[in-house]
Amino acid sequence: MPRRAGDRRPQEGYSTLYWAPGEIVVDPFGVPVDAVAPDGIYYLNVGLYKQVGDQAVSLPLVQGGRPVDVTSVNIGPIKIGQASSDWTLETANPQVPLNQPLGAGPNLTLLGYDLTDENGQPIQNSTLDTQNLKLTLYWRSESPLPVDYTTFVHLRNEAGETVAQQDQPPLNGVYPTSLWDPGEIIADEIRLTLPAALPPGEYSLVVGLYDLNTGLRLVVPENPENSLTLTETKVLP
Repeated sequence: MPRRAGDRRPQEGYSTLYWAPGEIVVDPFGVPVDAVAPDGIYYLNVGLYKQVGDQAVSLPLVQGGRPVDVTSVNIGPIKIGQASSDWTLETANPQVPLNQPLGAGPNLTLLGYDLTDENGQPIQNSTLDTQNLKLTLYWRSESPLPVDYTTFVHLRNEAGETVAQQDQPPLNGVYPTSLWDPGEIIADEIRLTLPAALPPGEYSLVVGLYDLNTGLRLVVPENPENSLTLTETKVLP
């Protein structure tokens, strides 16, 4: 991936030697982007260093009052141009169509999903006879999202207890939801491992999205829990 670097003293000459304890220094820093930079996801890598003889010695970050082995901070992600074709689809033909809106406006539409076993065979007859589920969610972006959401998938028993769970950002965080453009279709594959011995009974497969920083879920209209029950299934004796 192409890189562009820029080094200068903070505030164009306001030396760190003069910074007072507790002082907040605002330092605008323009970063030009090459006109021929490939489309994709980028990060700004920011740090400080001091010149010691002919060497540039980077300052370590401090965590818990102690210096660590990290010397820079990543800021991003930042999308330049269009999303990779590896992350988006032109069209979607889910096994189970839904067209369920989420968020204000809405922000997303869950077009539908595929549900298969570990061998890629569709789950049929609403009966679980496998220990590993592969769920593919087909999202269409409708309007920008302000945060990066995490997907949760729950398998719940008749008492509403979660007996299996998988939480992960769509596409494992490679393409965060805050960067999705309206009209883009994203297929997100999630694997759910079930307990080795599920008791016989009825189960529900439930999904939703939440903000990892606050725990707040993306709104699902007319559902106070802000989640979606995809299917009801059962485990036979």
